[in-house]
Order: sequence, then structure tokens, then C-alpha cells
Amino acid sequence: MILIIFVALLLRTWDLDLRPMHGDEAINAFKLADLLIENQYNYNPNEYHGPALYYFSLPFLWTGNINNITEFNAEILRAIPLTFGIGLILLLFVFKTNQTRDHLWFSALIAAVSPAFVFYSRYFIHEMMFVFFTYAFVFSFAGFIEKQSRVMSISSGLFLGLMIATKETWTIIMAAFALTIFVLYLFKLIPRDYFRNVLDSKIDWMFMVASTGIVILLFYTSFLNDLNGLSRFLDSFSVYFNRGIQTDQHNYPWYKYLEWILFYRSGGSFFSELFVLLCAIPGIIFVFKNPDTDNFVISGKIIAIFSLLNLMLFSALPYKTPWNMLTFWFGFIVLSGYSLAFFNQKLNQKKQIIFWVLISAGFLQLSWESIRINYVDYDRASNPYAYAQPVREIEELVESVHQIVEKNMEYAGFYSEVIAPGNDYWPLPWYFRDIKNIGWYNHVDTLQAPAPLIISNTALKDDVLYNIYQVPPPGRRVMYMPYRDHSFVVRSGISFDLLIQKNAWDNLN
Repeated sequence: MILIIFVALLLRTWDLDLRPMHGDEAINAFKLADLLIENQYNYNPNEYHGPALYYFSLPFLWTGNINNITEFNAEILRAIPLTFGIGLILLLFVFKTNQTRDHLWFSALIAAVSPAFVFYSRYFIHEMMFVFFTYAFVFSFAGFIEKQSRVMSISSGLFLGLMIATKETWTIIMAAFALTIFVLYLFKLIPRDYFRNVLDSKIDWMFMVASTGIVILLFYTSFLNDLNGLSRFLDSFSVYFNRGIQTDQHNYPWYKYLEWILFYRSGGSFFSELFVLLCAIPGIIFVFKNPDTDNFVISGKIIAIFSLLNLMLFSALPYKTPWNMLTFWFGFIVLSGYSLAFFNQKLNQKKQIIFWVLISAGFLQLSWESIRINYVDYDRASNPYAYAQPVREIEELVESVHQIVEKNMEYAGFYSEVIAPGNDYWPLPWYFRDIKNIGWYNHVDTLQAPAPLIISNTALKDDVLYNIYQVPPPGRRVMYMPYRDHSFVVRSGISFDLLIQKNAWDNLN
């Protein structure tokens, strides 16, 4: 296990700040800074998701003695999802779900090198935490069904509450889980005695519901400091339901998740985690064919049906983003480990040689893909997980702006403005968080004098030039210099221009 965790840590921690900060990461950083300063999180049902990510981030900031956003850095922020990414692997060993030693090791190794899980463990968004709480709940509930344990009922409730406090897609997850239990009961895939025993455990159910309710109450009311947070939590149901079925953004056909993770092509590049699915399919077959005396069969059936229904429900919705795949993909990883352990046990010595050659090739392919998408193509179209990802050229823009500001700091009237339609300037607020005299706009304001430094979306170039040279009366127009003869690409299809007043330009030389 130590070697597996070492591999997982190495892939996830190396050069953690290499990839430019995503806009979502930057927004989360500012929300976290608000919580750090105000000691309260005001949940917004329209944006930003639940409060759990921010509250679980606070200990990392306290440990680093970080008091405001200017002291934040990418490493400390990304250490938070990284911790839950490693925790997801350890979760296999904590709950075990009646897995054999070989099953645990195979599942853990696949999770350790999976490109999807490595990539999103280095990404300060809610997803890795959400997947951790999801499977902690699934494993706990599976243990509750098998053992009618009060500890498992309480932990099921706690992890369900934490899942709900993390992200609104918990509704899809719980719909898939409820359908899973219904299918298992309807088709007698698990002996009915298990269900009868669980239903008879009324006190355990009360503990489960109570623990879920307490977690929801504490997190959504900012630990009882904002009781209106509960009503906003209820408002989120309609918001995210409408977004899931009627959306202008992130709208893709039903097969997009399979394309992203199994057969992704961009230019001359090809990416795939097909090895995981090829291993998971026999695992799904085995859990339904093996007798109930197999210790993993009951948990395995729950995980198999839950993962398949998850895939189906997420695929049916037009709204799709690649990180949503993680909730069903981890289930497939657990089932992959089961099938590999099964083959390793059942094959004779000659066939085992072929088996180990094949799976070694599979693990090497996954490891190479992880290295490629996290350290080579981390911001390129050839990476299916680099979704709306700022490209490395953004660092040139950031360095140029800081150089200009530093050279002109002695001028009290020197200020900067960033202009982008629809406020689509993220993650620039993160990179310019240390610049005090800066304004953020979604249009060119002709009633206001242009700033000495203008950082504007290229789409607004004509509007900016009009405000500089046409709006001011003759004699009051100021000459501006382009910082360079071409725009800075921030992300695919989005670029910015730098225009500097002539006197500020002269200070650079």
C-alpha cells in the first residue's frame, strides 16, 4: 500500500502549480477568502456550489498562517483536492467492502494512476471532495445493508450530508442510488432478508436521517450564523433542475462522456482510459454470476448498478462537463480491481504470465497518459480534461502587466482597467489580486476617462480605440501604445490586448 500511495502522491504533487489557474479555481479562491475574512459563507443557489469545499479548506490556510488572498498560492489551494484524491484511495482500505487483498491493491493502483483522478486531484474545485463523500456514503450504506451496523448508519448519514453540502449534483447521485436499491430489491439481486433487516432497523434510520440533517443545517447556515441559508438551499433545487435540462452552455450529445474518457481525438492526438472499462466489464459480470458466498458480491452489485445508472443519468442530461465523469468512473475502477483480482486467482501459471504482461501494459499506458495530460498537454486541446482551461501564454500577460505596474508605481494617478464582455475575465482577478488600483468592467465606459493601462478583450478593440481617440475633445486626447503587435491568448478563443499611455510606455524603456 505504501508504494501505491507513493506513486499517487508523486503523480499528484509534482510541480503542483504548473497548470495555469482555471477560472473556476480563481473564483473558488475568492469565495474562500471571503469566508476567511468574514467567518461566514453566504450560499448562493445560482452559483459557486455548496460550502463544504471552503470550510474544509480553512485548516489548510490556518496551518500555513495565511490571512488574506494575497498570501494564497496555487499549491496550498490544490493541496485540498489532492488530499481528498489520496483519501479516495485510502477509502478503499478503510471500508474494504469485503474486498480481498488483491482486489484492494488492484483498485488502489488503478485509482493512483488514472489520468482523470490525477488531473482533478490537482484542481481546486469541488469535484474530488464530492466523489470522496459520494463513495464514503456508498461504502457506508453497503456496510449498513450487510451488517445493520449503527456505526455504518451514522456514517452513511454524515457522508450523505457532506455530499449534499458540497455540490448540487447530489440530487442526480441520490436518484441513481435510490434506483440502485430499487433494482436490487425488485429483481432479488440481494436476498430479501437483508432488506427486511435494514427496514426493521428504525432507530438506525433515525440516526442516519438525524446525522444528515445536522450536517446540512450546520453547513448551509454557516454554523447557525445565517439561518436564511436553508431557504437558499431549497431554492437551489429548481435552479439546478432547470440548468440540467435546459442549458445554452456545456450542451453535448448523450455519448460525450464516453468520448471524453474512452475515445478522445484532437488533431493528431488520441487519449483513452479504455483499459479501465475493459477490466470493469468482466468485474460487472462476475459480481452478478458469482454466488452470494463471495464476500464482495453484495457490495459489488451495489457499486455496479450505481455506477451504470450514474453514467446513464448524467449522459441523458444535455448539460455536461468532464469532471462529472468521476462519480461513475471510480465505481468502474473498483470493479476493474475486482476482475483483475479474480483473473489473478483463477488463471493457471502459464496464463498468468500473459495476464501480467497485458495488465502491465495497461498500467503503463495509464501512467503515461497521466504524465502527458498533467505535465505536457495540461492546457492543450489534446487533453479532454483541460476544459475551458487557460493556456500557458496567460503567464506572459500576467508578467507584462506586473512589469508595467511596477515601473509606474510612483505615479499616484496610475491605474489599470480590465474589460471583458459578460465579465469573462477570469482567472485574471487571481493573477492581479496584488494590484490595488485596478478596475473590472464588462463594457467600455465612454463616460469615464480611459485608464493609463487598458487590458481589454480583443473583441472590444474598436470600442476601446473609439473611447481613446474619438470621445475626448481635440487637445485632450492621449496617445496609447500597444504593448506588442499581437494579442495575448488567455484560453481558446479568448485573447486580450494591452494598451499603455505613452508616458507610461516611456517608463518601460
